[in-house]
Amino acid sequence: MEPKAFVSGLGILAIVAIVFFVIVVCFLFVSYCYKRICAKSGHDAGVMIWIPIVRTIPLVQAAGLPIWTFILMLVPVVSFFFFFFLFWRLFERAGHPGWFALLLIIPIVGLCIFLYVTFSARPDGSEPALVTKS
Repeated sequence: MEPKAFVSGLGILAIVAIVFFVIVVCFLFVSYCYKRICAKSGHDAGVMIWIPIVRTIPLVQAAGLPIWTFILMLVPVVSFFFFFFLFWRLFERAGHPGWFALLLIIPIVGLCIFLYVTFSARPDGSEPALVTKS
């Protein structure tokens, strides 16, 4: 094996490892943000918020929707519109304007709105009563 090919292979492997690490860190950060939004909505997210596809279930519950609506996230075109409806309800239950959900589609603005809702205090200053699973 040529030395250049070996070095090139290591470079590609390093890039793949770095990209994988960044993806895992982003996933964990978004899961933590979802956990905070659920808590601001008065719902204990539990462990399911850390499991990839299943994490939608605590979000649906925190939005006050029936659990069966989770299935709507699996339907391609419907999921796009359901996403906005879900976050509209989540933002309202977290004490912020629901129309903030419409701004999530704008790249930089959406990220700023998501982080604002996640880390800011409720506008009314109250803390929701935490609803736990029985």
